Amino acid sequence: MLHIGLAKPFGSLINEDIEGAKPNITKFHTNRPPSNPLNPEYKLQSFTLLAPDVPRFVRDAINIDDIVGSKPKVERYMETRDLYSVNDIAGA
Repeated sequence: MLHIGLAKPFGSLINEDIEGAKPNITKFHTNRPPSNPLNPEYKLQSFTLLAPDVPRFVRDAINIDDIVGSKPKVERYMETRDLYSVNDIAGA
């Protein structure tokens, strides 16, 4: 014998102290009610829709009408003359 064995148990990587970590071969316990496998009845989650809260108005960051020169100038369109019309010439 090269090494003298220690008297303490090997405690690393053992799950014997956790209840339910090992299979119980004598009896299977479940809290599920019995059901028909051909016509199962599922208990699905339910929900209720909530109305969204109206956000409070802080400020309109897009509106910059109070700054002078922030709007483009209004263009004036002049009506063009009809150059090809001869209605104003008598006898035409």
